Amino acid sequence: MQLLRQNQSQHIRIHLIEKTGVIGRGVAYDTSSDMHLLNVPASRMSIWPEDPGHFYRWLQVHHHDIGPMGFAPRSVFGSYIQHNFQELIHEDEHQKMLITYQAEALALSKHGSTFAVQLSNGDNIVADKVILAIGNFPPAAPKGIDVALLNESLYFNNPWNPAIVEQVISDNDVLIIGSGLTMVDIVCLLKQRGHRGKIHSVSTHGFVPQVHEFGDAYPDFYDSLKDKTEVLSILKAFRKELKKAHEMGMNWRAVIDSIRPHTQEIWSKLPPAELKKFVEHIRHIWGVARHRMPPENARILEAMLEQNQLQLSAGRMVKVTKNGSKFEMEYVHSNLNQVSKATGEVLINCTGPQSDYSKINNPLLKDVLHQGLARKDSLSMGFDTTKEGQLINADGKMEQGLYTIGPPMKGILWEITAVPEIKMQAEKMAASIMHQLTAE
Repeated sequence: MQLLRQNQSQHIRIHLIEKTGVIGRGVAYDTSSDMHLLNVPASRMSIWPEDPGHFYRWLQVHHHDIGPMGFAPRSVFGSYIQHNFQELIHEDEHQKMLITYQAEALALSKHGSTFAVQLSNGDNIVADKVILAIGNFPPAAPKGIDVALLNESLYFNNPWNPAIVEQVISDNDVLIIGSGLTMVDIVCLLKQRGHRGKIHSVSTHGFVPQVHEFGDAYPDFYDSLKDKTEVLSILKAFRKELKKAHEMGMNWRAVIDSIRPHTQEIWSKLPPAELKKFVEHIRHIWGVARHRMPPENARILEAMLEQNQLQLSAGRMVKVTKNGSKFEMEYVHSNLNQVSKATGEVLINCTGPQSDYSKINNPLLKDVLHQGLARKDSLSMGFDTTKEGQLINADGKMEQGLYTIGPPMKGILWEITAVPEIKMQAEKMAASIMHQLTAE
């Protein structure tokens, strides 16, 4: 959409490849459940950086009764993207700029300064610039699960598999691996559908996303962090600000939110050893504080906990086997060092997206890594790139003309998986690419 907006040449063509044929929804916004909510308020979800209130106004025009600090269903946000996309491509000057393909990109090769993209429908596209906007992948199979169980009909390695709705019976006891926002989504979906069985979530630390609360904005304290290159010193600075906020009667969430615009800059200054330290020891705490759930979802979980329909446990999963019709999980309690068991007819993997690209069975990923057009980042969270999104190849050099955007850059920018950051990246990347193409 940014490429279309910024294109000033009648000679530039944009080829958009999407294997489902549905443009603008992806995995996140393709849900039909109105319990799957955005976890950013409506007033902050505009797709246009220069117009922060655009999404909220669109909601009002289309008769959605959601306040500026309310949380819209993700399906509604998907409709918003599609509406704006259709408006763009229906403008006369954009009619011939965009070509869409309902196919999967299988391979990518470079010939001089151009690329050839091989599609599953037999087409081959030649392009000067390629953007791998590949989003997130399903979770990796959890360690300890019996390999024979991976093909069981009631084991769902992909928590967004529509068969969950079709195959899970309301009286089934459900085991969930993981306790983040995806677990929240699954629990709320099952409850909305009248689920009566027990649901048991087991995760290593037992952390559950905190609840969104709003109040006064906390003063920006980036100046006290910008020269720090050690995780421990940054953590101490945060604790100092959290103490100040408490003494001022302010919510701790405001402290986290105040630093969000600077997170990428802080992350990019940390040495590799410090990044690894953060990922190993602090990532989970940061995740539940930073990626919070809407109050509506929190109320559902709270009620289910009180009714003993939902159980949350902290422990490291040791193994999962099948005993008759039930999955049987053994896990070691985090603080008691003792083994417990949990059982259920259904097992759902909500451990988060697989990000080690060398382990993902995707033809395009395998091809670009095998050819050396790209390489993993040092944390195995995605691709190695420049801060602007240009891929680094196997020789450690920038691969001219090859880019990525959003989640594949998590290891480079950390805070790059949500709309407020991705829309800024999209605008800048489109401007850079259009400048290069018109100059050429």
